[in-house]
Amino acid sequence: MLLVIIFSPIIAAILIIAGAPARFTALLAASITLLMTLLVCVYYAWWESGFQFVNSFTVSESWRIHFATGLDGHRQNRQ
Repeated sequence: MLLVIIFSPIIAAILIIAGAPARFTALLAASITLLMTLLVCVYYAWWESGFQFVNSFTVSESWRIHFATGLDGHRQNRQ
C-alpha cells in the first residue's frame, strides 16, 4: 500500500509529461493516493509497536542498493 501512495503521483507526472490528459490523470492519481491513505489509516494497528506495512526489495545487487518502506508503530509508555 505504501508503494502505491509513494509512486502513484510520480507515475501520473510521467504520464502527463508523455501526453496524457493532465486534469484526468492528476485527479485519478490523487484519488488513488487518497483511497490508499485512508486504507492505511483504517488498517493501521495503533496498539502494536514496530513497523507495519513493510515493503523491502533490492534495486541493484551489484551496487548494494536496497529500497525499504514502512510505518513505525512506536509506542510510548505513559505512566
